[in-house]
Amino acid sequence: MAVDTASVAGIVAGRNPLEYDPKSPYTLFLFQVLVIVVLSELLYYPLSKIKQPKVIAEVIVGILLGPSVMGRVPNFTDTVFPEESMPSFTLVANIAIILFLFLVGLEVDVPFIKKNFKIAVTVGVINMAIPFALGCGIAKGLYNEYLGPEGSDLSFTTYMVFIAVAMCVTAFPVLVRILMSLELTKDRVGIITLSAGVLNDLLGWILLALSITLVNASNPVNTVYILLLAVAWFILVLFPIRYVLCWLLKSDIARIKSGERSKPSTLSLTVIVLLTFVSSFYTDIIGVHSIFGAFLIGLIVPREVEFSSLINEQLEGIVSGILVPLYFTLAGLKCDFGLLNTGIDWAYTIGIICLAFAGKLLGGFVGTKLFGLPNRDCLTVGILMSCKGIMEIVVLTTGLNAGLLTPKVFSIFIVMTLVSTFLTTPLTKLAYPKWYREKIAGTSINESIKESASISEIKEYKGTEEALFETTDPLAPSSSSALDH
Repeated sequence: MAVDTASVAGIVAGRNPLEYDPKSPYTLFLFQVLVIVVLSELLYYPLSKIKQPKVIAEVIVGILLGPSVMGRVPNFTDTVFPEESMPSFTLVANIAIILFLFLVGLEVDVPFIKKNFKIAVTVGVINMAIPFALGCGIAKGLYNEYLGPEGSDLSFTTYMVFIAVAMCVTAFPVLVRILMSLELTKDRVGIITLSAGVLNDLLGWILLALSITLVNASNPVNTVYILLLAVAWFILVLFPIRYVLCWLLKSDIARIKSGERSKPSTLSLTVIVLLTFVSSFYTDIIGVHSIFGAFLIGLIVPREVEFSSLINEQLEGIVSGILVPLYFTLAGLKCDFGLLNTGIDWAYTIGIICLAFAGKLLGGFVGTKLFGLPNRDCLTVGILMSCKGIMEIVVLTTGLNAGLLTPKVFSIFIVMTLVSTFLTTPLTKLAYPKWYREKIAGTSINESIKESASISEIKEYKGTEEALFETTDPLAPSSSSALDH
């Protein structure tokens, strides 16, 4: 009996390394990773010069490799991204986004929200409410135009909630990096945007979880059960599990505090990652989504001695540098601009871009103006809050996989995401130029804000007893450290 040694001996025996072999699927997968990561880095280099976030490069790479561009080259998709290889590719990409959402949870600084609770709630809620309402409005047209008889199994209410969520989210991780690149993290505009962005992020995930719950529930009673199970898990994670985790990590934190260790132990990291997978597994089987479970665990990791930042440092390189690009490239691969082939398609695309940007801009402006800040500051907050990026891609991909979006509507929203994210940095620099920042820095209050971000000094700037923030404590150094990673 003849034995095929090609798959064992490799190219020496005449094996085609780009031919998918179910016995060694990792061969083609490694090539796919190599192509994606290298192209992402090459494309990101020029984009970084104009201070654009890396997610734009990663999604564009997916679009270039997908049906919109290279997919039109004969045999390219069948060779590099054959259909048989996509299940394993998707599996790794989804593990990547679970770990990434855990890292996002690590960056959420709950004490920071508490210190700036009043403005976080005001700006965050208003900044979500206005685009949410606009999303509800345009959802009717999208539902009638792109679902019709085929979408009869999907209720309009569920569809409307999801479209509204997609219109109102802000990409908090991208927002942080934009503020850092523009040196605004200690500016009053940066403090307001960070406070509102954190709350916006939390509310966005809650609303997305509600959308997925509505899709997965076959009847209203099941919806209630799913929500109750989700709330029960949230309470369990927030209290008993958090206390147990803090107890388990207590000795490791003490060693770091005393200088005996410089980073968390392997055991601590293993416990946290396994707990992330357990939480993701639970939220997935109850019908919400695995990413929410990962996000919750990120929230409860201790912030003492910047422990969460140290965990972030240990994972971020491999997760953000190698694994996450696969997820965003996968989103780009699913995007087909060739589907946008009618005037009404592009009319909706332009309309959604305008509504999404205008809603976030107006929401940020109105929310900030309530605290009496100058118009230029309010405008800048609105522009910054319009940043979509990473979170929008996750929301859209989740909606596509759940059957909430058709490939055509998915492509429309991908265009909106890329445009709004790309415009955030240049429009911020235009609305909040360096000369204006230097001008307001001439006053002692703004010099103090840049040095210590003292809340009491912000009150002095106002000249009244009306509090811009809830407390008079300065921002803790650990807050900015957690956000820097």
